[in-house]
Amino acid sequence: MTQGAVVDEPVLDAADRGELLAALGISEAELAQGLPVQVVSTGHSKVMVPLQPRESVDRLEPDLPWLAALSTRIGCNGYFLFAAVQMEGRLETHDRMFAPAIGIAEDPVTGNANGPADAYLLAQGLLPDVPLQTYAGHQGRAIGRPGTVFVTLDQTGSSLVVRVSGHAAEAGTLTYPADRPDSL
Repeated sequence: MTQGAVVDEPVLDAADRGELLAALGISEAELAQGLPVQVVSTGHSKVMVPLQPRESVDRLEPDLPWLAALSTRIGCNGYFLFAAVQMEGRLETHDRMFAPAIGIAEDPVTGNANGPADAYLLAQGLLPDVPLQTYAGHQGRAIGRPGTVFVTLDQTGSSLVVRVSGHAAEAGTLTYPADRPDSL
């Protein structure tokens, strides 16, 4: 899936960042040093929250109602928390995404958060500035639904193009009744 243009939105101010950390149940020391907590979009904006070590990602137990309220105030409905690690000389991420403001407690695997994360990683100097590259984002392990998204950054043209790909398995079928309300 090719995503929209990359838009780097504001870095969270100190007050919003402090409230976000409290809602996530993490300390300032668990943030990756030197990296901002920032809203980035490729069509769907997410707050990028870089963590270290990787175990910080897995043990998150956020206050979902608090995150939903914060979403309303800052104008962004999702939070993408990740740890970037080097594996066999290549960067990969271990991720979680929460969007309770739109009814998603936790998305096990999401392309619309991994895409902006890739652009964020490039802008922060964590990925090499090369014409074409792909990295793996691992997600869902903490909730027993592991998956991997492959994110490609293409700078061979006049602008940065972000693509996400992966494999999916059908988990079931959802059928709405013929008389369902229009609000669904």
